[in-house]
Amino acid sequence: MCRLLSSVWIGLIVASGLPGLHASEFDGCSYDQKEVLVRDVVVIGGGASGTYGAIALKDMGRSVAVVEKAAHFDGHVNTYTDPTTGLALEYGVQGYSNDSITRAFFDRFNVPLIAPNGGSGQIIADFATGTNVTTVSSAASLAKFAEQTELYYPDPALGLQLPSPVPADLLLPFREFIQKYSLEDAAYTIWSLTGPTNDLLDQLTVYAIFGCNVASTPLLTGLQENGVITRNNSEAFGKAEEELGSSALLNSHVVAGRRSKDGVSLVVQTPRAKRLILASQVLFSAPIVLDNLLPFNLNRRERGLFSQVYYTAWYTALVTDTGLRPGYIYENAADNTPFNIPLEPYTFRIGASRENTTFFAFYGAMTELPEQEVKTRISNNIRILSGNSTTPRFLAYASHTPFKQQVSAQAVADGFYDQLNSLQGYRRMHYTGNALDASGSSSLFNFTQQLLLRINKAIGPQSYAPSSRRCEVRPRQ
Repeated sequence: MCRLLSSVWIGLIVASGLPGLHASEFDGCSYDQKEVLVRDVVVIGGGASGTYGAIALKDMGRSVAVVEKAAHFDGHVNTYTDPTTGLALEYGVQGYSNDSITRAFFDRFNVPLIAPNGGSGQIIADFATGTNVTTVSSAASLAKFAEQTELYYPDPALGLQLPSPVPADLLLPFREFIQKYSLEDAAYTIWSLTGPTNDLLDQLTVYAIFGCNVASTPLLTGLQENGVITRNNSEAFGKAEEELGSSALLNSHVVAGRRSKDGVSLVVQTPRAKRLILASQVLFSAPIVLDNLLPFNLNRRERGLFSQVYYTAWYTALVTDTGLRPGYIYENAADNTPFNIPLEPYTFRIGASRENTTFFAFYGAMTELPEQEVKTRISNNIRILSGNSTTPRFLAYASHTPFKQQVSAQAVADGFYDQLNSLQGYRRMHYTGNALDASGSSSLFNFTQQLLLRINKAIGPQSYAPSSRRCEVRPRQ
């Protein structure tokens, strides 16, 4: 007896030599109807850019599925709800730019944006010794750096569009760029605005500009930051997850895929069973490291490009019983290094949460570290800063590794970013996320919005429908 899958006949899709995967895994007729999803777009990753993209596509009338490896949509958002007070304490993303696209996203879910609490004060100290450090910051130096960012990275929404050949300045280690343009009095401030990363002075200038630029950091031009916060950063993501319902595949990951002129087929391992997604396009918002992309049937061109990517590690935590000054934010500054910039690995920042005796902590490293090692280092820094010998108590912890994705100077010079940009839409894949725009969530919304216009056009005026074929096999029991 013939069986109709979804609203269309599901075609037989043959696997292309993928190890450990039987050809029937790509055959829609091998699945019960409820295990096959037919969508216009499948989004990989439920972080800021993935969630924004999925909801925006849905509002454009497109059908969407999201595959998220974690238990919930969140990305770099980490929220802990105090069981006693009910307050949401953020230990990931701390705030957003107050721009129209960000306001529209949170308004979409009736999540109010409010002004941040100024806190009790700031302490700049060497986290290794506890010594207070006086850092230097010059408005004139910041303005000179701002001019350079506008020259090379004027609009993050358009991605990193580098001139060809790539200017020699962008390939300099940032310490040489600082010396060339006399930016010594801006170096520490630039480091403090880029977020946890590898040693700023040794990384390429292009990545310093990528992470700290006028478009995302008005402070560079002397303008006051006009940031906003929510009462619970996870609220909008939770509502998006709820709205997508069964189209949000949580605790799930792609195990194999096939991309052809007819469409995309992805085998997804969920907690309950394998499922098959048939779609027209893929919006990939996870880190663009090779391990994440291998299941997507990469060809030689794609594999050669993504194999060049390396990444840094980033960890966040929420800590109490610290002995730190209530309501304060602590900034790390080395008292014996050039420009007071700490050497990695390091605790980047420790700051009071909405409950002023509970603190978030950010930790950055060039390589992945075990959880206990990170917690031990954060605890040691807290004890030094507070003068308290007791051990701080961790309420929550998260790893955001892989974090910042970069390539070598030679790869940049050889046109890596031109090649990456040329992959947008190639073989039905589109890329967003931290590797394409490292300027924060609000900037990522803008970048993703521009990308969605191309995705919508690629789908065409009609919803996606795979090739038809009658299924005469019985569904799985």
